[in-house]
Amino acid sequence: MRDTPLRVRSPTRGSRNVSTAPSRGKTYEEIARDQPEAYAQYRAEGECEIAEVERSEAVGARFRDAVLEAAAGCRSDQSLIVVSHGSAIARGVVSLLGLDPADFNGLRGVDNCHWSELVPVGVSTAKSAARTGWRLASHNIGAREDILGA
Repeated sequence: MRDTPLRVRSPTRGSRNVSTAPSRGKTYEEIARDQPEAYAQYRAEGECEIAEVERSEAVGARFRDAVLEAAAGCRSDQSLIVVSHGSAIARGVVSLLGLDPADFNGLRGVDNCHWSELVPVGVSTAKSAARTGWRLASHNIGAREDILGA
C-alpha cells in the first residue's frame, strides 16, 4: 500500500450550487403562494428567470470552467475530486460532455454522499487530432444500505 498525498484547494465559485436568490430556503408551497407566476414558469419550463434562478446552461458552464481550471493543474497520474451539489454536478457533467444542460435533461443530480466519475479521453476529429474530452464512467455511485446492508 502506498501513501497518496491529497492536495486540497479552496472551492471556487464555479462549483457552488444553483443560485436561487429570493427563493432560497422556501418550500415549493411557499413559492407557489408568494410567487405564483414564478412557480408556474418553473413548473412549465424547469427554469425561472422571474424568480432570479440561475439558468441551467450558466450553471453548467460555470461548473465546467471551474473543473477544467482545476484539472489543468493536475498531473496525468492524479485524480481531481470536486465537491458540489447534485443539480450543479449534473449540469456541470452534461456541460463537460459537450451537451447543453438547457436542452439535455437526461442526467439527474447525485444523491447525498454520492459521486460521478469522469475520465479524460482523446478525441480524434477532422478538426483536431489532439482534442481531448470527457467520458462519463459512472454516475450517482455511493454506498446504499438497501444493497450493502450497511
